[in-house]
Order: sequence, then C-alpha cells, then structure tokens
Amino acid sequence: MCFTTYFNDYFIIKKCVKLNSQIQYMHMKIIIRSKFCHIVFIFIFLTGNLSAGQPLVRNFSRYDYKSGTQNWGITQSNTNEMFFANNQGLLKFDGRKWMTYPIKFGTNVKSVLFDKDLIYASTYNDFGYYRSGEGGEWTYVSLSEKFNINYNGANEIYRIFRGQDKIFFQSENHLYSYNGRKL
Repeated sequence: MCFTTYFNDYFIIKKCVKLNSQIQYMHMKIIIRSKFCHIVFIFIFLTGNLSAGQPLVRNFSRYDYKSGTQNWGITQSNTNEMFFANNQGLLKFDGRKWMTYPIKFGTNVKSVLFDKDLIYASTYNDFGYYRSGEGGEWTYVSLSEKFNINYNGANEIYRIFRGQDKIFFQSENHLYSYNGRKL
C-alpha cells in the first residue's frame, strides 16, 4: 500500500508541477498579449489624435504649378478636376499635372464657377466662360464682348454664383444674369 500511495502521490505531484508550469506559461502569454495590445492601442490612439479632425492636405507652391502667385477662387468639375482663378489665367489640376489657360489680355482671373460642362470666369472688365474642346483644351468665350457690355471705369466681377436657371455675375455696381442664351 505504501508503495502505491507513494507512486500515486509522485504522479499527482508531477501532474501538479506540469499543470502549474502550463498555467505559468499561459499566464505569461496573456501578459505578453496584454502588453502588446496596450502598446498597439496607445500607438493608434496617439497617431489618431494627431490627425483627428484635420483633412489630409498637400500644399503646392507656384513652382509646382508654374503659374501666377495668387489664386483667387476655386471650383471642381464633374470629373473631379480642380480649377483655380489664378493671376495668369484659369489653372487646372487633374490630380497629376497642372495646366494654365490664359484669359483675354492676360489679366487675372478673379472668380470661377463650374456649371453644366462650362467654367464661368471673370476678370477686370470682362466675364465669360471656358468651354472644353478637342483633347480637353479649355478656350475662353467672352460674354462681355458677345453682348457688347461697355464699362464705365473700373468694373471687376468678383463673384459668380448659380441661381435657379441662371448664372449671376456680381461686381461692385452691377449684377448680370445669364441664362445660356441671353444676358
């Protein structure tokens, strides 16, 4: 009996030691996983807070887009191209490359608005629209010339906006409406 008890006790102790080492091993795995999860959480939390509420912004200098120093207005086409009212004309960015389309007399474009495949633009003593032609080139059509608008002194259209069925050109002293056929 003594031998059997001793033998049984030996295996019970051995099983307990083995179980204890397995428990310690699992406990260590849990601690390591827990610490790893904490580190990952802290990393995500810190990097997430650094950019929270801020859009991803990429700045371009005038040396990138090779045009005038000032941009006065911005609009976006239905093909997601961006157009800017720039000191040297209409500035287009398609996501990869920049193009500048001059306006009459090489003056500053002050405001732009995209509507129904046209980009309405204004400048000092002139306003009209750009139309896309063959190969995606944009050409300027002056509404001021087309409708013989005579300016008395300096008249700068500084705002273009869309109404129900019309486009409005606003200057300091005048408001012009264009419905696609008549001004």
